[in-house]
Amino acid sequence: MRTKVDTDGLDFRARVESSLTTKSRTPPAFTHNPTTGTINLKILSIRPLPQGGGEKNLARFDVELSEHLRLYGLLLRQWPDGTRRIAAPQANGRHMATFHSALAAEITDHASSAFEGLNANDRTSH
Repeated sequence: MRTKVDTDGLDFRARVESSLTTKSRTPPAFTHNPTTGTINLKILSIRPLPQGGGEKNLARFDVELSEHLRLYGLLLRQWPDGTRRIAAPQANGRHMATFHSALAAEITDHASSAFEGLNANDRTSH
């Protein structure tokens, strides 16, 4: 079976095998800043939600963890004790993503800061 050859002369399988055997020059999916102890991420947009419920759904937001990874439609929640957490969207009754506690805390802090910067009826992109 013949494989399609790209303009650079390498087919897909050769590129994959080459990337596995040579040192990758691609940056990691997200980067950690050792000086500040934070992950370099950016809130792309945040949209406030109507109030109500025991666990308050405060806002939906989109986040960029790096130029290679963006997550859309995350939910910022606040419990009655003031604790804030994030949740990924659901499909078929299951969350589409989960996060290590350190990453979840970092995303929650950034989303909370963006949310606090909003006016009550504001929709914004950062």
